[in-house]
Amino acid sequence: MQPVLIVVHDYPPILSAGAERIVKFAHYLPAFGFRPLILTTGRYGGQATDAAQGVFRAHDLVHTLFSGLRGRAAADVAQEAQFRVATLSSQSLLGRLRDQIMAPDTKLGWLLPAVRQGSRVIAQQRPALIFSTSPPETAHLIARRLAHRHHLPWVADLRDGWLFEPPNPAVRQAAWRRAVEHRLEAGVIASAQAIVTATGPIADDLRTRYPTADGRIHTVSNGFDAAEFQGLQRQRRPDGVFRLVYTGALSASRQGTSAAAFFAGLAQFMHARPAIPLQVIVIGDTSPAEQAARPTTA
Repeated sequence: MQPVLIVVHDYPPILSAGAERIVKFAHYLPAFGFRPLILTTGRYGGQATDAAQGVFRAHDLVHTLFSGLRGRAAADVAQEAQFRVATLSSQSLLGRLRDQIMAPDTKLGWLLPAVRQGSRVIAQQRPALIFSTSPPETAHLIARRLAHRHHLPWVADLRDGWLFEPPNPAVRQAAWRRAVEHRLEAGVIASAQAIVTATGPIADDLRTRYPTADGRIHTVSNGFDAAEFQGLQRQRRPDGVFRLVYTGALSASRQGTSAAAFFAGLAQFMHARPAIPLQVIVIGDTSPAEQAARPTTA
């Protein structure tokens, strides 16, 4: 099988939708003749299976610098959820400064160690291709350096837009920041042999702003693994309750965002349509602020 180096920040022990996408890619790539090599962060520790599964971790310089402070902030948080804990609150002065000046994202401290680790992996494993996935966009900067240095083809995967509807648009409002990130984004689009997006609108935006890249832009949407649902049967409960089920984190998955608008709309609906029995089930982590904002009756 041909080795493929996958540059991904969000990977187990991190549990997130972004991590799940790449975990499934890695799981099914061998069926197509490719052996995945995972280059990821060591910021949140590792797993006992790393060596057997071809997982290579690089530390984060910024994380190392603030390790004492972060250790206190994440002391009582499970390993798989620590990526949601901010070393510095986005509401603090230092947190706002960090978010504003670290372009393209706050994982920039991972770049140089990952390039060094990636070069060692390439020298030892001789991959045929580099595949990087964002967010964070730092993964693409790592892959671009590695691809250029080792003369390897490279595929860039965008699970979220970069300048188009980014997960945290507030940090990209300044003109200088948008100019810097436009240059970085343009460099990635120009350099990658192929660009994959998780949604059609992201692909459409890239085709509009980078028309010469049209033929290199493709969409591989998120989906589900049918193997995980084998043997399960769909059942409807007879109580007439309309249920909305959300799996995953709400605003806790993104620093600086809020679920307040969702809860406000839910409260308005409940007030306007009290005769409709409604239940909202969130399966995943919720923050104290989210628990306080949720409507108290349903």
